Amino acid sequence: MASRLTRAQVLTNKPTQKLEYYSDFTNSFSVFPVDGKLGRVLNDNSITQAIKNILFTNKGERPFQPTIGSEINRLLFEHNIPSNLSIVETYIKNAIELHEPRVRQFKIKAYPSDRNEHEVFVAIAYTTINSSEPVTFTVLLKRVR
Repeated sequence: MASRLTRAQVLTNKPTQKLEYYSDFTNSFSVFPVDGKLGRVLNDNSITQAIKNILFTNKGERPFQPTIGSEINRLLFEHNIPSNLSIVETYIKNAIELHEPRVRQFKIKAYPSDRNEHEVFVAIAYTTINSSEPVTFTVLLKRVR
């Protein structure tokens, strides 16, 4: 007869796992072929994905939620002059403050692209309410047509 583990042994033998504070489905809604479950993004990746979704959503685009989104699409056909870059930073700052409560502190820096005068790179660094370690990512804003 096999010996059974006590509750204390089970609790101490658990592998260490990173805490899941936030999770979300991937934007592609991809399904894992092995178990058939939807793909997920966790913690900082979830927040980064949410910020990108907010930035690339035009205000008024979501049904019944007309305030969600940003107004950066207004400036994509403008030239990369310093005043327009500061307006891009302001639009992004306002969108994050209004729609992403998990972000505690953040910095935004917009700078022009060397390839095209209508492209703007935006570097965003933020900390979450659960962690003091900064997360940084860069987004390329460009017109599609």
